[in-house]
Amino acid sequence: MKRISRRWTPFLGGMVAAILLVVAVLLALTRTDRGREKILAITLETLGGQLHPNAVLTVGRLEGGLFTGARMYDITLRDAKGEEMVAADSAYIQYRLPTFFAGDIVIDDLVLFDAEVLLYRLPGDSLWNYQEVLQDTAPPQPGRVGRATILNELRLVNSELTVRMEWQPDEDLSRAEREREIEEALADTSRLAVEEVEDGYVRTIVVTTPETVLEGLTVAPDERGGTYLRVVRSDATVHLYRDNPIQIRDLQGELSLLRGVVRYQAPVVQFPGSRLSTEGVLDMSGDEAVYDVRVSGSDIALRDLQWLYPRFPEEGRATFSAVIDTRQPESLFVRMTDLQFETPGTRLVGDFSMRMGEELLFSDVDLRADPLDVETVQAMLPTSLPVRGLAIGAVEVRSSAS
Repeated sequence: MKRISRRWTPFLGGMVAAILLVVAVLLALTRTDRGREKILAITLETLGGQLHPNAVLTVGRLEGGLFTGARMYDITLRDAKGEEMVAADSAYIQYRLPTFFAGDIVIDDLVLFDAEVLLYRLPGDSLWNYQEVLQDTAPPQPGRVGRATILNELRLVNSELTVRMEWQPDEDLSRAEREREIEEALADTSRLAVEEVEDGYVRTIVVTTPETVLEGLTVAPDERGGTYLRVVRSDATVHLYRDNPIQIRDLQGELSLLRGVVRYQAPVVQFPGSRLSTEGVLDMSGDEAVYDVRVSGSDIALRDLQWLYPRFPEEGRATFSAVIDTRQPESLFVRMTDLQFETPGTRLVGDFSMRMGEELLFSDVDLRADPLDVETVQAMLPTSLPVRGLAIGAVEVRSSAS
């Protein structure tokens, strides 16, 4: 074994003594409330210094120890524009102290109680407010890698999340049609919660959750992989529209955001009376968002999908596999396979494809209705059928051409 030179012995001994002295001082300080609060205050001040220069983190009261984690009360984090991005009654945090002083910020465990979280990207913004606050937005330099914020586990308890994003009318409409769509979106009777702001229009979505658990939450520049999170479980009510909120009893999956493209997988989406799985890609890197989504479910209660289509009846169930794609210019493509749709008096089975653009085109249709209740079908359609009255019997439609 190679021995350490004697000339290094005093230096190494002094370094070890210095480290032990620092640890002893820290332990002594954290044994008293005043010393503990002082150390925690310095730690949180250092954490705040790693955020955006205009972001402000304030904590009303601190409890806990430097090495065991801290309980914080009356927490507020204001973003670069001065808006309250996070406001929580209390929180529990376990962190890796050395990361607050250099490199990535790593938090092992963060629990927010009675929190209100605001995420937004307004017209004209290139980043979401959380990206500006948590990721390193300094211009890249040779040999320098952007900083990331990593939360190994984040738990929200009795909390509310508000998402505000830019809304625009359909680009394919004429000027008069666009103005009419804007007017309808801003009306009190609109399903969408849309409001006018200085540079355009903003849509608001609100999520309330008694408990949501996330793992691996990473906010980093695109060269470091962008944003990623994994949903371990979530019980939430999602107000995607003003009517018929989405009641989610459990959600499991993962999501990533890189260069304006969102990719997600959710193998478990549990509603009060049914369950489905979905995965897809939402590309927001261009002037207009496009998406490619796949959804499948077995024995789905139609009432669980009334948020998606309010005309679905209270009674009825469906099994299906669907592909929804808007990547082709100026069109929406839907492919429905293994469809079994049942409501009182009606049972529909089969497959079909549909493309919606300037014209409505059906292709590869293989549908059979047996029996068929026209009144039930009529109640689900936004326009009138050319058939009046009640017809119970079998109807079969087959076609391979549009």
